[in-house]
Amino acid sequence: MFLAFLFVANTAIAQSYPWDKDPNLAETVSEWFKEVESVVRIRSDPVLRTIVCRVPYTKLTVENLAKATGLAPITIAHGVSELVDKGLVRFDSSADGTVTIVPNGRSARETMRGWANDWCTSDDHCGVQQ
Repeated sequence: MFLAFLFVANTAIAQSYPWDKDPNLAETVSEWFKEVESVVRIRSDPVLRTIVCRVPYTKLTVENLAKATGLAPITIAHGVSELVDKGLVRFDSSADGTVTIVPNGRSARETMRGWANDWCTSDDHCGVQQ
């Protein structure tokens, strides 16, 4: 049985794929996989999901978001930091020194709104009902 598995696995590994010969296609496929992994990670993390479901609609401070979600401010800060690393949000300082979490541009806002509409329309798993 084990030998049969090895034979099948070797055959699958030896199979040629279109991106084996086209570096541009290989890069495109790799970027697509990274994007899918990122979306799955955000969707499956309740902290990231709740941030994504709120930030594209209004400016929030870490403290306001912590109060709204019942999570510790440090937990929110770590989640926001992860979304900053992904290029989805950024911190914005107002004239009075208040630091808010805002989408990192129009494209990020629209992406997060799309996710929020898909993920949070009919359930409260995001902590938000629209």
